[in-house]
Amino acid sequence: MRNLSGSNVNLRSWQTEDADFVYDLYSRWDVQRYLGHEPRIMAGDDEAQALIERLRSRNDPVLGYWAVEAAGTTTVVGTVILQRIRRSGTNGPSEEVEIGWHFHPDA
Repeated sequence: MRNLSGSNVNLRSWQTEDADFVYDLYSRWDVQRYLGHEPRIMAGDDEAQALIERLRSRNDPVLGYWAVEAAGTTTVVGTVILQRIRRSGTNGPSEEVEIGWHFHPDA
């Protein structure tokens, strides 16, 4: 777990126990409508578990996806992302890095 100095959040790896939160977050159109080329809401718990596994499988010392917890709690409120931006016109990554975040509307 990483505590961001002076912040009110902690970052940690996604856990299988986070599936209910992941489903709650990504099954909301008000969150999903901004994500991806063809946004769609998450259909069920199986998709939530699969997403967690994909996020956990990314093994990079700098880039990745982390669960955001409110500091001093175990309450997950969102996710933060550091990932390579796709090279224009391809599926391959560029050298540019994207910083992203998805937070639950209640957060």
